[in-house]
Amino acid sequence: MLVILSGSSGSGKTTVIQKIIDLKPEIQLMKTCTTRDKRNKNDDTYIFLSLEEFNQKIQNGEFFEFQQVHKGLLHGTLKSSLERVKESDCIFIKDIDVLGAKKIKQYLGENVKMIFLDVPKEELRKRITARGESKESVEIRLSRYEFENSFKKDYDLIIKNKDVDATVKAILSYLEEEKC
Repeated sequence: MLVILSGSSGSGKTTVIQKIIDLKPEIQLMKTCTTRDKRNKNDDTYIFLSLEEFNQKIQNGEFFEFQQVHKGLLHGTLKSSLERVKESDCIFIKDIDVLGAKKIKQYLGENVKMIFLDVPKEELRKRITARGESKESVEIRLSRYEFENSFKKDYDLIIKNKDVDATVKAILSYLEEEKC
């Protein structure tokens, strides 16, 4: 099974995923390839690639899907990662944008559970600013807010992420129900 977390930039996807994996180490992270910079030296939640490396993977046909989500930053899902999900009985979790989520859901079908983390726009602004992003970067990230939220209806579960621990608990409870 693949659990997809989507939501606007700053909605807490990476934090929620890390807490879930800390509590349930049997849940495996499916990493996304990205051309963005690491936020800190311990950031291992993505496969960080240069633009040249990313473009080489595109040319080699290694991506199932890829997008320019924010100005100049590319994100993509490797075909090999999806094959691991198909061949395994493990639970995987992934942070992905709404268009990539839709494409993966079409490919894997019922083997995908989609969760949308919903946060008010002004709260997102505070969170993104607090992590040290420039005003321009904050505005670029928030420019997708309405677009991303228009896809909420396609998700299996929508969680208002006000409190990370409550969000993690809700997701784990949902996954437990889905296993039964």
